[in-house]
Amino acid sequence: MNKQTFKEKTAELINKYPAYSEEFMDLYQYAMDEIEEGGSEEHECELSYNDMLEILNGNPYDSE
Repeated sequence: MNKQTFKEKTAELINKYPAYSEEFMDLYQYAMDEIEEGGSEEHECELSYNDMLEILNGNPYDSE
């Protein structure tokens, strides 16, 4: 996934699960930092997005 898609998906998760917004933003920033340091855009975005999904899977409640 590219940075724009990752940004959009991160925003969607924050809107749907605001209780995890800090964790999601930390993962988003981590991916951006890794890309800036030469990491693969697609790889870093996928890794961080998957970590966001793992946070949700590891926590059985949501904010609805």
